[in-house]
Formats: sequence, C-alpha cells, structure tokens
Amino acid sequence: MKQRYLDIFENAADMLYVHLIDGEFISVSPGFTRITGHGVETAIGRNVREFVPPEFHDYMVEIAAKKIKGLPAPQSFELEIIAKD
Repeated sequence: MKQRYLDIFENAADMLYVHLIDGEFISVSPGFTRITGHGVETAIGRNVREFVPPEFHDYMVEIAAKKIKGLPAPQSFELEIIAKD
C-alpha cells in the first residue's frame, strides 16, 4: 500500500506536498518542481508561506486552526503559488 501512495505522489500531474502544522515542507512532488520551478532542495525545510502570496496566508491559517481544533476543514484546496521565474 505504501508503494501505491508513493507512486501516486511521484507521478501526479498536479503539485502535491506535505507540510508540518507550522508550514514547514517535509515532502514535495515532482509536480511541485515542474510547476513552480523550485527544486526539492529549495522547498524542503522552508515554510509554505514563502511560496504563497500574502493574500492567501490568512486562509491557510484559518484551515490549519480548524484542523488543530478538530473542526471540519478541507483536506485539499487551491492556492496561488509563487513560481521561481
């Protein structure tokens, strides 16, 4: 089962990532690199806020707060991302 999820993550056309509750990236998919132009080594360990325009920060905090409190919150959502170019 683990291999199946890894295959999905590695081969997704969309940008996928995993970050800690404080926003630190711990994993990014090849789609992240392809779409943003930022390499894996550029993203890992940095905060998602560095890659998202400020006007989306409050929305991200709102979703994280709901998750921490155990309230219903989207598991996936769309944000604008700051591309390298």
